[in-house]
Amino acid sequence: ITFSLNGGDSVYIDNVFFKSDHLKFGNPTSARWQTGNSSTYQNNLLLEKPQYVVSYNAATKIANWVGWKVDKTWVTEPPTQPGELPNGLIKRPEFITDPDLLAGGYDGNIFTGLGMDRGHLSPNRDRLRHPKDELATYLTTNLIAQSMDNNRFFVRGSNSSTDASAWFNIESKVVAPMVSQGQELYIFAGAIGNNPNPQKKTNVPQLLNMVQDGELINQGNTIPSNLSNRQIHVPTWTWKTIMAVEQPGAEVISSNIETFAYMTPNVAEPDWTLSLDGVANPLNNDVFSPFLKLRGNIDNAAAWRNPDTWRVTLPELTNILNERNRLRNYDFKFDFLSNLP
Repeated sequence: ITFSLNGGDSVYIDNVFFKSDHLKFGNPTSARWQTGNSSTYQNNLLLEKPQYVVSYNAATKIANWVGWKVDKTWVTEPPTQPGELPNGLIKRPEFITDPDLLAGGYDGNIFTGLGMDRGHLSPNRDRLRHPKDELATYLTTNLIAQSMDNNRFFVRGSNSSTDASAWFNIESKVVAPMVSQGQELYIFAGAIGNNPNPQKKTNVPQLLNMVQDGELINQGNTIPSNLSNRQIHVPTWTWKTIMAVEQPGAEVISSNIETFAYMTPNVAEPDWTLSLDGVANPLNNDVFSPFLKLRGNIDNAAAWRNPDTWRVTLPELTNILNERNRLRNYDFKFDFLSNLP
């Protein structure tokens, strides 16, 4: 095999030769790459990268799932970076079109004015080994419209879980400690549902009162027309699974892994000044109720932001995702542990 570099001044070999180990537990939907005009896998298109793997859906224009491995090697920044970034690249860019998907892709600029965050499915904090790994998380196949109440840390300088969204707390209070203890994690994240209508931006006081250039910037409702006009889904729920291997490199068997699964609502959290007696848990809705046990009310902001409030079992999440696929007439099913004997 002969390689030649036409233009530019850098090439990263692991973008050419790599074997993805992000799918150690299996390819959850048996996604496949295809070339040409075939539409067989257009709603379950496999995009493999050194940093993570994607199943892309051309109907929703977001990922069915993004999967990645994370351990200490992925989250540790080396004292000196092994090589420089190509000329013109910056450390925190805007989201750009995935080069594997130029024909049907879009860039992050269409999120301007939306009033929701440009949310990573695979977070950049899990890809700190080299700047190019972090940059890879800024592709739009790893992007969803995410409510700021379902994404952010709310109080600068605080380390309290009550000052952050449940989604953020899953990353910082569940994933990060296990990685620091030396565990090897295999994570999948995705989103379901679609709400193309304006909705409240936030009910978090610290965000509601945020001022920029003398103006309150988080008041009012979202403006999703840029996305809905392009049939890009605005998810109603986000989900995440974690398969934890205590001994890295251990054989893949069910007895030596611990599984976690979460579903968090992709909306502004309740206005607690109007909800003094708590609110019904959204997981009790009619769509999910056949698959989940009835849950009690959520009493306050601290409970809403607690990942345990949104924890489900892996089989429960799998059943919910497969029911959604059945209703949309998709011909693929989820199985997160298909490689287990």
